[in-house]
Amino acid sequence: MSKMATLVKNLKPDVTLYAGDDVHRFGPLRTGMLTKLLATNGFVRAGIQACMSFPRMGSYRHPDGTIHTGLHRIQLRNTVCFNVKAGSKVSTDLLKQKILDAVKNSKNSEGSNLITFLAHKNLSTPKDVLKKSRIVFEQKNGRAYGIADFPEHGVDYVKRFAKASKFGFGGVIGNDDDRIYKSLLEGKNSYDLHNEPMMAGDLCIVGQEGDVLSENGGIGYTSYLEDEVRRHLKDLASGSRPESTILVSHTPPACVLDYAHRFGDRHVGSSAVRQFVVDRQPLLVLCGHVHSHGGCVSRVGRTTVVNLASHDSASSPGRVCLITVSGTRVETKWFLVSVDGVADYSPRFVNDGGRLKHVLMMHNVGIQTAEKMEAAGIRTLEDVVLASEEGLVKLLNMSVATAKKTITKAKAILDDKVIPQANLKIPKNPLMFVDIETDLSQSYVWLISVCMEGKKSLRQFYAKSPTQEKKILKDFLDYRKQLSEHVLCYWSGAGFDERVIKCRMTQHRLDTSGLGNWFDLCLAVKKSVILPTDSFSLKSVGNCVGYRYLHSDLNGVVVAEMYQKTIGRRPSAISKKLLEYGKDDILVLDHVVKKIGVLAGLSRDLDRSEVLPASFEQECAILQDLRKRGMSVDEITKRFGKGRDYVAIRLRQNPQTMKGRRVLLERGTVSRTRRSAGKITKQISPTIFEVKSGKKTLNLSINSMRFV
Repeated sequence: MSKMATLVKNLKPDVTLYAGDDVHRFGPLRTGMLTKLLATNGFVRAGIQACMSFPRMGSYRHPDGTIHTGLHRIQLRNTVCFNVKAGSKVSTDLLKQKILDAVKNSKNSEGSNLITFLAHKNLSTPKDVLKKSRIVFEQKNGRAYGIADFPEHGVDYVKRFAKASKFGFGGVIGNDDDRIYKSLLEGKNSYDLHNEPMMAGDLCIVGQEGDVLSENGGIGYTSYLEDEVRRHLKDLASGSRPESTILVSHTPPACVLDYAHRFGDRHVGSSAVRQFVVDRQPLLVLCGHVHSHGGCVSRVGRTTVVNLASHDSASSPGRVCLITVSGTRVETKWFLVSVDGVADYSPRFVNDGGRLKHVLMMHNVGIQTAEKMEAAGIRTLEDVVLASEEGLVKLLNMSVATAKKTITKAKAILDDKVIPQANLKIPKNPLMFVDIETDLSQSYVWLISVCMEGKKSLRQFYAKSPTQEKKILKDFLDYRKQLSEHVLCYWSGAGFDERVIKCRMTQHRLDTSGLGNWFDLCLAVKKSVILPTDSFSLKSVGNCVGYRYLHSDLNGVVVAEMYQKTIGRRPSAISKKLLEYGKDDILVLDHVVKKIGVLAGLSRDLDRSEVLPASFEQECAILQDLRKRGMSVDEITKRFGKGRDYVAIRLRQNPQTMKGRRVLLERGTVSRTRRSAGKITKQISPTIFEVKSGKKTLNLSINSMRFV
């Protein structure tokens, strides 16, 4: 951010604009805002609590579009609220001492864990951290309650941007920003463009914050319905001339620089923003939201559209665009700002309705790999092919084999063609396809779908509520024992279905030995073909080989949330839809075997492999013991029928060291438990842990917690 501020100061622009997300980086919340929060909130808590979800009275929008009024939880970073005993004379120093005493005496409270974590992060002590904190408080009935804020930095970058710009600074918050951070955009010569237009000479700059709610809901904290966006833009820009209007919208116009690769391939732009652009033809639209299309320019009629998004990993450089306007002519010059300094950047032009064939479209290429490629001048699939094997080896330090495979992946997507690599190897015994559905934390199974190879008839074991989980697991086990010659075939790549079913059966004291052999079809397909897809998810592969889904808009997360709504009710229409989704997920497996078998050839030569135990802990112990005895990774994978990654991860893991580790739960899990601190009791998989938090035991992803 300091490099960014220096660049703005050197460029001396007429105006500096920002299109949203992570606005909290622009500076700490002002003390006045903390005081206002304290005056309007409705919390009374004992001790100290981390403000990972700070409660206050207000209204918020549910993902289904409805407005709810009541206790609204907001995200405050590095902040705790406190409620402690106090005498008649209370000072901030006294309160800091009381909070410090609470940290020492209450090791497991979420507030003390946060302060301990911040002290460890800054290589200091809790006392030093508290010295630098900001305290706002009120007194009532012999107690003092308030907020202790621990800002990461004290620089007000909005103030610096506004001071360096002739007409000031203007911005909007993104969908990942809580509305509380709108206050950072307000000040002298700085404007929250969603609330008020900004004039820069003859130009009128208006804004639209957040993203738009689709039929599957919105992502993040700030979302709007399309009708709301339409009315807002109409009202805000009613007094301006179209040819001198600039729109700063976090969400791009529909089908313009809006093709997202995260959470599924799709256009995520706003139809209301596009309609505004088509009808009024403003001079310029600045947007963000879709990271893969950041640094791209497009046109809709006479309007120039610029996507300013940067990637969001910790080391990501920021993209800056210097825009020169002369009449109706718009010119752009780009910079890439990193910790190392500022470099020139080459933008890409994408036609209206088109999409950048970004390297993120390739399977196994994530944001960090994409950033390395981008730094080497490789951003699109065409760039990958042009770089050649020698270029990739030299520029990205790849092995020759990896470089060759990377180019083949790029060609497969560019030509929209399946490229065979080897025969599809499957077990000699007939296959029994199986697919399961669980809740989001994988703490129970509510649907098991089963189908025999070559047959369209299937069995489904459906739990109308989580209390019926044991029954459907037992029914499935009994059914499996009747067809023991079959090999259970599923799609995961990481052993998901096998692991969860074994884990849940063990929890209910059912004998997992009757399950027999398992076969992960995903691993076999990966070795057999290179597909023109960005992922090896079952839906992507099914679409690639021509399977027609009955509900193409559904995915595992959506159906888990839908099922949650059916518990304790009898919505037959939703239950029918869930069962149809499960049917699709099982029939597509047979379809994939047939199609890939035709494209790459089918080889039924895999013998029955040994069965690993249900426990992840036991898996690691067995595999590590075999490795110590001199067995190679390839020999272990063949013996158990697992992938190299599956075995390699378990050879590195030591589940015993994770037991008893204290963790702080992130905001996504706080809503499910009143306490946000916990202890790990068991490691269930490489990324899933059983955590005891208060009286609750949760199965949580490593991404939803942090170690303290």
